[in-house]
Amino acid sequence: MTPLEGGLLLLGIFGVPLVLLSLGQRFRHRGRRARGAFWGGIVGYAVGLIIWSTSLFLPPVLWDAGTVRIAGVILPLLGIGAVGVAIGALIGREPRRRPKAGSRKAGKTASAGAIAVALTSAGALAAQPPEEIFVLQVLDAEVLLAETAPDVPPYAYASSVAVLGADGVLLVDTFHGPAAAEWFLDRIAERTDVPVRWVVNTHHHGDHLWGNAAVLERFPDAEIMAHPNTVARVRDQGAEALDEERARLDGRIARIEAQLSQLSSNDPRRDQGTSMLARSQAQRREVDRIVLSPPTSPVSDFRRIDVGNRTVWVQPLGPAHTDGDVVVWIDGILVAGDVIEEGTLWLEGADIESWAATLEALAARGPALVIPAHGGLPESTNRAALLHLHRDALMRVSDYARNLRPGAEISTTLFADLRERYAEIGVGADAFDTWIAAAIQAARTSGGTR
Repeated sequence: MTPLEGGLLLLGIFGVPLVLLSLGQRFRHRGRRARGAFWGGIVGYAVGLIIWSTSLFLPPVLWDAGTVRIAGVILPLLGIGAVGVAIGALIGREPRRRPKAGSRKAGKTASAGAIAVALTSAGALAAQPPEEIFVLQVLDAEVLLAETAPDVPPYAYASSVAVLGADGVLLVDTFHGPAAAEWFLDRIAERTDVPVRWVVNTHHHGDHLWGNAAVLERFPDAEIMAHPNTVARVRDQGAEALDEERARLDGRIARIEAQLSQLSSNDPRRDQGTSMLARSQAQRREVDRIVLSPPTSPVSDFRRIDVGNRTVWVQPLGPAHTDGDVVVWIDGILVAGDVIEEGTLWLEGADIESWAATLEALAARGPALVIPAHGGLPESTNRAALLHLHRDALMRVSDYARNLRPGAEISTTLFADLRERYAEIGVGADAFDTWIAAAIQAARTSGGTR
């Protein structure tokens, strides 16, 4: 075997999997299509290796004994590997993302769906113990973040941040119910014995404030702050939102029970459906534990709070995700509520044009780290990348909607660069196109926050 032949042989055997592994690492955040292409290539490589190995022990048919060492390894490994990549990419095609589940916001209606589909929804997850939903991140000795665990859909639950001051603890949001709030309070108590003195609700949606009562039960003197519009909304509409959540869960339980009644005793879906029913019933019991505790301290302008060893600023915003958003600044850390999310933004009730201007103003303040209410800490070196991404998207959407002629069809082709950027945070192409079209439509009627 010549040195050239030996080099090609090693290239074929070791180079192909190394290339596949490097590509898999490079595109690991690009969704199911990229993962399918990677594993398809690996399977194709394995098949090609088997074909080449087998050919060494068979009489040469298409090539002589010298060529089999070169063409016989390079062609099958590369050719079949490429076919595997193509097939894997096709199989791994990103499905259209379902609308966000009802437990994500108060009063949303969940689709009936089949048991197999319902099992993956946020409603099924919501009854999990908090320690299975959240992980604790210690940003520094005085700032704790309870964010969703890596295997939990980020849109399903809102996070919470605690600032541990020498004079008191400040909480930003209190989760979707008492169990999660109690869990986080226990984690805080492991680190400090000072009381929770301040709570900030970033807006009026239930997944950010239904744990307020659990905080007040332990710390009855805690002050609960929010935007004036949020104070009014929760006071006037909070009970109705809770009733809608109870009705949604009652309907979900009834649908699951009806589906189970149609399954035979040996149907493999029965165990899954029974588990789903138990979790939904547990979630319903958790909702019954919620005692509505509206915020009572409106924040209409920047408010400075000295927690004892650092300063926190609460900033009310103009209409954006809702008409009553606030954000919290902890030095250079921006706790953004739902004006920033890891994924596509929630559009219902939003003022798109004002939201874009709000994100532009927040970006101009140069935060060193942006914490979204849904999702985890940024993994990129640009810790404010999510803010810049959503700012660019909403500004482009606003400009597009402003210049769109009445009656003209919406086209998403001009947003291909944004589609690639959203893919890096796990948003598939179909899901992005659906969202961007909805955002454009919302921008055309913007200004009507609910």
